[in-house]
Amino acid sequence: MKPQMKPMRLLAMLPILLAALMLATPARAQVLANGDLSMGAGNFPDHWQTQGWQESSSYTTYQWLHVPGQPGQLEVDSHQLNDARWAQELTLPPGWYHFTAQARTENVGRTGAGASISVLEDSIMSRQLYGTQPWQRIGFYLKVGQRGADIQLALRLGGFSSTNTGRAFFRAVRMDKVKAAGNDDPAYNLDNIRRAALSPPVGSRWTLYATFLLLGLIAVLGWRAMGESEPVGASAQETAAPKRSRTAEQGRGRG
Repeated sequence: MKPQMKPMRLLAMLPILLAALMLATPARAQVLANGDLSMGAGNFPDHWQTQGWQESSSYTTYQWLHVPGQPGQLEVDSHQLNDARWAQELTLPPGWYHFTAQARTENVGRTGAGASISVLEDSIMSRQLYGTQPWQRIGFYLKVGQRGADIQLALRLGGFSSTNTGRAFFRAVRMDKVKAAGNDDPAYNLDNIRRAALSPPVGSRWTLYATFLLLGLIAVLGWRAMGESEPVGASAQETAAPKRSRTAEQGRGRG
Protein backbone atom coordinates (compact mmCIF):
# COMPACT_ATOMS: atom_id res chain seq x y z
CA MET A 1 0.00 0.00 0.00
CA LYS A 2 1.16 3.56 -0.76
CA PRO A 3 1.75 5.68 2.33
CA GLN A 4 -0.95 8.28 2.86
CA MET A 5 0.04 11.95 3.01
CA LYS A 6 -0.24 13.32 6.51
CA PRO A 7 -2.84 16.05 7.17
CA MET A 8 -0.19 18.51 8.38
CA ARG A 9 1.75 18.13 5.13
CA LEU A 10 -1.44 18.77 3.15
CA LEU A 11 -2.06 21.97 5.12
CA ALA A 12 1.50 23.11 4.51
CA MET A 13 1.09 22.63 0.74
CA LEU A 14 -2.27 24.40 0.57
CA PRO A 15 -0.87 27.97 0.13
CA ILE A 16 1.39 26.75 -2.69
CA LEU A 17 -1.55 25.09 -4.46
CA LEU A 18 -3.69 28.23 -4.10
CA ALA A 19 -0.92 30.45 -5.48
CA ALA A 20 -0.44 28.14 -8.46
CA LEU A 21 -4.20 28.21 -9.12
CA MET A 22 -4.25 32.03 -9.03
CA LEU A 23 -1.34 32.26 -11.47
CA ALA A 24 -3.01 29.81 -13.83
CA THR A 25 -6.29 31.78 -13.84
CA PRO A 26 -6.19 34.89 -16.07
CA ALA A 27 -7.32 38.13 -14.41
CA ARG A 28 -10.69 39.41 -15.56
CA ALA A 29 -10.63 42.83 -17.16
CA GLN A 30 -12.93 45.28 -15.43
CA VAL A 31 -15.82 46.47 -17.56
CA LEU A 32 -16.73 50.14 -17.76
CA ALA A 33 -20.15 50.64 -16.15
CA ASN A 34 -22.99 52.04 -18.27
CA GLY A 35 -20.70 52.99 -21.12
CA ASP A 36 -23.61 53.22 -23.58
CA LEU A 37 -25.38 55.63 -21.17
CA SER A 38 -28.65 53.71 -21.42
CA MET A 39 -29.35 53.22 -17.69
CA GLY A 40 -30.36 55.75 -15.08
CA ALA A 41 -33.24 57.88 -13.85
CA GLY A 42 -34.22 61.51 -14.33
CA ASN A 43 -31.11 63.45 -15.38
CA PHE A 44 -28.73 61.03 -13.65
CA PRO A 45 -27.14 58.18 -15.64
CA ASP A 46 -26.02 55.28 -13.48
CA HIS A 47 -22.34 55.33 -12.40
CA TRP A 48 -21.68 58.86 -13.74
CA GLN A 49 -21.53 62.10 -11.78
CA THR A 50 -20.95 65.75 -12.64
CA GLN A 51 -17.92 67.72 -11.45
CA GLY A 52 -16.65 71.20 -12.15
CA TRP A 53 -14.16 73.82 -11.04
CA GLN A 54 -17.16 76.13 -10.74
CA GLU A 55 -20.21 74.17 -9.57
CA SER A 56 -22.83 76.88 -10.17
CA SER A 57 -25.35 76.32 -12.99
CA SER A 58 -24.57 79.89 -14.13
CA TYR A 59 -21.23 78.46 -15.31
CA THR A 60 -22.15 74.98 -16.58
CA THR A 61 -25.26 72.85 -17.03
CA TYR A 62 -25.27 69.08 -17.59
CA GLN A 63 -27.78 66.95 -19.47
CA TRP A 64 -28.32 63.23 -19.97
CA LEU A 65 -29.99 62.99 -23.38
CA HIS A 66 -31.70 59.62 -23.90
CA VAL A 67 -34.74 57.62 -24.86
CA PRO A 68 -35.63 54.97 -22.23
CA GLY A 69 -33.98 51.67 -23.06
CA GLN A 70 -31.77 53.18 -25.79
CA PRO A 71 -28.13 54.37 -25.76
CA GLY A 72 -27.83 57.96 -24.61
CA GLN A 73 -25.56 60.99 -24.70
CA LEU A 74 -23.99 63.23 -22.06
CA GLU A 75 -23.84 67.00 -22.59
CA VAL A 76 -21.55 69.57 -20.95
CA ASP A 77 -22.70 73.14 -21.66
CA SER A 78 -20.37 75.81 -20.22
CA HIS A 79 -21.76 79.36 -20.47
CA GLN A 80 -18.73 80.81 -18.66
CA LEU A 81 -15.11 79.67 -18.46
CA ASN A 82 -14.97 76.37 -16.57
CA ASP A 83 -13.36 72.95 -16.25
CA ALA A 84 -16.46 70.73 -16.28
CA ARG A 85 -17.03 66.98 -16.78
CA TRP A 86 -19.04 63.83 -16.31
CA ALA A 87 -16.85 61.39 -14.35
CA GLN A 88 -16.76 57.75 -13.26
CA GLU A 89 -14.46 56.20 -10.64
CA LEU A 90 -12.66 53.00 -11.65
CA THR A 91 -10.37 50.48 -9.97
CA LEU A 92 -8.07 48.91 -12.56
CA PRO A 93 -5.88 45.79 -12.40
CA PRO A 94 -2.41 45.96 -14.00
CA GLY A 95 -2.07 46.19 -17.78
CA TRP A 96 -2.80 48.34 -20.82
CA TYR A 97 -6.22 49.93 -21.41
CA HIS A 98 -7.71 51.75 -24.37
CA PHE A 99 -10.33 54.37 -23.46
CA THR A 100 -12.50 55.76 -26.25
CA ALA A 101 -15.68 57.75 -26.77
CA GLN A 102 -17.55 59.42 -29.59
CA ALA A 103 -17.72 63.20 -29.19
CA ARG A 104 -18.98 66.29 -30.97
CA THR A 105 -18.79 70.01 -30.10
CA GLU A 106 -20.58 73.31 -30.62
CA ASN A 107 -18.79 76.67 -30.33
CA VAL A 108 -15.97 75.44 -28.09
CA GLY A 109 -13.40 78.22 -27.62
CA ARG A 110 -10.02 78.03 -29.35
CA THR A 111 -8.12 78.94 -26.17
CA GLY A 112 -7.96 76.65 -23.15
CA ALA A 113 -8.51 72.88 -23.20
CA GLY A 114 -11.14 71.56 -25.58
CA ALA A 115 -13.50 68.57 -25.37
CA SER A 116 -11.76 65.30 -24.48
CA ILE A 117 -11.96 61.98 -22.72
CA SER A 118 -9.37 62.04 -19.96
CA VAL A 119 -8.17 60.83 -16.58
CA LEU A 120 -8.04 63.36 -13.77
CA GLU A 121 -4.24 63.17 -13.61
CA ASP A 122 -1.72 65.57 -15.08
CA SER A 123 -2.10 65.74 -18.89
CA ILE A 124 -3.70 62.30 -19.44
CA MET A 125 -6.20 62.96 -22.21
CA SER A 126 -7.23 62.26 -25.78
CA ARG A 127 -6.83 64.74 -28.60
CA GLN A 128 -9.11 67.71 -28.04
CA LEU A 129 -12.00 69.04 -30.12
CA TYR A 130 -12.53 72.78 -30.69
CA GLY A 131 -15.07 74.90 -32.49
CA THR A 132 -18.04 73.02 -33.98
CA GLN A 133 -17.18 69.42 -34.87
CA PRO A 134 -19.30 66.41 -35.97
CA TRP A 135 -19.33 63.06 -34.17
CA GLN A 136 -15.90 61.42 -34.12
CA ARG A 137 -13.95 58.94 -32.05
CA ILE A 138 -11.39 60.21 -29.53
CA GLY A 139 -9.33 58.17 -27.09
CA PHE A 140 -6.05 57.36 -25.30
CA TYR A 141 -4.06 54.38 -24.01
CA LEU A 142 -3.16 53.98 -20.33
CA LYS A 143 -0.68 51.58 -18.73
CA VAL A 144 -1.43 50.61 -15.12
CA GLY A 145 1.42 49.21 -12.98
CA GLN A 146 1.66 45.96 -11.02
CA ARG A 147 -0.18 47.33 -7.99
CA GLY A 148 -3.22 48.42 -9.99
CA ALA A 149 -4.72 51.88 -9.61
CA ASP A 150 -7.80 53.91 -8.80
CA ILE A 151 -8.63 56.54 -11.41
CA GLN A 152 -11.40 58.95 -12.38
CA LEU A 153 -12.38 58.78 -16.03
CA ALA A 154 -13.84 62.05 -17.33
CA LEU A 155 -15.84 63.22 -20.33
CA ARG A 156 -14.62 66.75 -20.17
CA LEU A 157 -14.72 70.29 -21.49
CA GLY A 158 -11.77 72.36 -20.25
CA GLY A 159 -8.88 71.34 -18.03
CA PHE A 160 -6.80 72.23 -14.97
CA SER A 161 -5.95 75.95 -15.22
CA SER A 162 -7.19 75.76 -18.83
CA THR A 163 -10.90 76.60 -18.74
CA ASN A 164 -13.20 76.93 -21.75
CA THR A 165 -16.75 77.61 -22.92
CA GLY A 166 -19.09 75.91 -25.41
CA ARG A 167 -21.01 72.65 -25.64
CA ALA A 168 -19.59 69.12 -25.77
CA PHE A 169 -21.51 65.87 -26.31
CA PHE A 170 -20.29 62.32 -25.59
CA ARG A 171 -21.61 58.82 -26.31
CA ALA A 172 -20.47 55.19 -26.75
CA VAL A 173 -17.82 55.29 -24.02
CA ARG A 174 -15.55 52.22 -23.99
CA MET A 175 -12.70 50.77 -21.95
CA ASP A 176 -10.91 47.84 -23.62
CA LYS A 177 -8.09 45.75 -22.12
CA VAL A 178 -5.31 45.51 -24.72
CA LYS A 179 -1.88 43.90 -24.94
CA ALA A 180 -0.05 47.12 -25.80
CA ALA A 181 -0.62 50.70 -26.92
CA GLY A 182 -1.39 51.37 -30.55
CA ASN A 183 -0.35 54.29 -32.75
CA ASP A 184 -3.83 55.74 -33.25
CA ASP A 185 -4.15 57.55 -29.89
CA PRO A 186 -1.85 59.10 -27.24
CA ALA A 187 -0.35 56.64 -24.72
CA TYR A 188 0.50 57.24 -21.05
CA ASN A 189 2.22 55.31 -18.24
CA LEU A 190 0.28 56.06 -15.06
CA ASP A 191 3.00 54.92 -12.64
CA ASN A 192 5.61 57.15 -14.31
CA ILE A 193 3.30 60.16 -14.19
CA ARG A 194 2.48 59.67 -10.52
CA ARG A 195 6.12 59.02 -9.65
CA ALA A 196 7.17 62.24 -11.37
CA ALA A 197 4.53 64.17 -9.42
CA LEU A 198 6.05 62.89 -6.15
CA SER A 199 9.73 63.16 -7.16
CA PRO A 200 12.17 64.67 -4.59
CA PRO A 201 14.02 67.95 -5.24
CA VAL A 202 16.57 67.81 -8.06
CA GLY A 203 20.15 67.30 -6.84
CA SER A 204 22.63 64.73 -5.59
CA ARG A 205 22.59 62.99 -2.22
CA TRP A 206 25.44 65.22 -1.02
CA THR A 207 23.41 68.30 -1.94
CA LEU A 208 20.58 67.08 0.27
CA TYR A 209 23.00 66.34 3.14
CA ALA A 210 24.48 69.85 2.81
CA THR A 211 20.99 71.36 2.84
CA PHE A 212 20.03 69.51 6.02
CA LEU A 213 23.36 70.49 7.65
CA LEU A 214 22.79 74.15 6.78
CA LEU A 215 19.26 74.07 8.20
CA GLY A 216 20.58 72.47 11.39
CA LEU A 217 23.31 75.13 11.73
CA ILE A 218 20.73 77.91 11.28
CA ALA A 219 18.58 76.32 13.98
CA VAL A 220 21.54 76.09 16.42
CA LEU A 221 22.56 79.72 15.81
CA GLY A 222 18.97 80.80 16.31
CA TRP A 223 18.69 79.02 19.65
CA ARG A 224 22.07 80.43 20.75
CA ALA A 225 20.97 83.96 19.85
CA MET A 226 17.80 83.51 21.87
CA GLY A 227 19.78 82.12 24.77
CA GLU A 228 22.19 85.08 24.78
CA SER A 229 19.36 87.60 24.76
CA GLU A 230 17.84 86.23 27.98
CA PRO A 231 20.75 87.25 30.38
CA VAL A 232 20.55 90.83 29.13
CA GLY A 233 16.94 91.03 30.25
CA ALA A 234 17.74 89.32 33.50
CA SER A 235 20.65 91.70 34.15
CA ALA A 236 18.44 94.70 33.53
CA GLN A 237 15.91 93.36 36.02
CA GLU A 238 18.63 92.76 38.62
CA THR A 239 20.00 96.31 38.10
CA ALA A 240 16.56 97.84 38.44
CA ALA A 241 15.70 95.85 41.55
CA PRO A 242 18.37 97.43 43.84
CA LYS A 243 17.37 100.92 42.70
CA ARG A 244 13.84 100.24 43.79
CA SER A 245 15.14 98.92 47.10
CA ARG A 246 17.31 102.01 47.77
CA THR A 247 14.41 104.28 46.94
CA ALA A 248 12.22 102.40 49.35
CA GLU A 249 14.89 102.63 52.07
CA GLN A 250 15.25 106.37 51.53
CA GLY A 251 11.52 106.75 51.83
CA ARG A 252 11.53 104.88 55.08
CA GLY A 253 14.40 107.04 56.31
CA ARG A 254 12.47 110.24 55.66
CA GLY A 255 9.50 108.91 57.54
